[in-house]
Amino acid sequence: MSTRAHIHAISLAWRHLTFHGFRSCTIILALGISIALPLVTGSLLDRGETATMARSEATPLVPPLTFGVPLNPGGPSQLWSLT
Repeated sequence: MSTRAHIHAISLAWRHLTFHGFRSCTIILALGISIALPLVTGSLLDRGETATMARSEATPLVPPLTFGVPLNPGGPSQLWSLT
């Protein structure tokens, strides 16, 4: 393509954009949203995962509740034995 053809194509595209302004803005907005939405969602999920993992690593472990009965290393069958 020659330089003159490129200038003509650009001029034609510009005239189309200015004549169909609302349609062009709608298409550009839809393309922008369809490109930005996955990127923003992925970024938010990564930040949430990082915050959740940091919180889980910082939380102290709580020993299991025994309700006053000492834990027996022999297992649950010996926990309630009377001997």
